[in-house]
Order: sequence, then C-alpha cells, then structure tokens
Amino acid sequence: MAFTKHSDWAYEKEWRVHMPLLNEPPGDGYTLLNEHPSVFGAVYLGCRMTNEDRGRVLEAVVEHIPHAQAFQAKRSDASFDIAFEEV
Repeated sequence: MAFTKHSDWAYEKEWRVHMPLLNEPPGDGYTLLNEHPSVFGAVYLGCRMTNEDRGRVLEAVVEHIPHAQAFQAKRSDASFDIAFEEV
C-alpha cells in the first residue's frame, strides 16, 4: 500500500509505503527487504533517533546503498521547524 502526504506537503514529493508483515514470524519489530539500490536516493533520520539505531542505519547505508545521501533531522531553537543536515 502506498501513501502520499497531505497536499499541503506536496512540494516534498514524498511517498510512504506500508507493507503488513502478516507472513513474517514474530521478531524484533522490523524486516529487511531486498530492493534494487536505485530505489533509494536518500535516507532521513529522525531527530529523536538513538545513537545506536543511527549507527546501525548508517552502517546499512554504507554497505548496501553507498550512493545514497543520509540526512539527520535537527529541531530548530528559533522556530517550530526541522532542518536536515547531511551526515
């Protein structure tokens, strides 16, 4: 199932994909799927992500999709805004 964000955010041209894991055994809460590397142009990390999770995601990016850029979300101190800095 694919989703787009509300039309107010259309300029981001972002898609989100939901795949129910109904046929997956219980596990640690996520499953890695094999996709062609060209599907991923960038990875965006949330501002409340733990350092451990951040490190694991960045290792996976380097190993599996080294052409992709990685960005870390940072909350603004001056306004209700989030900026992304390249990692």
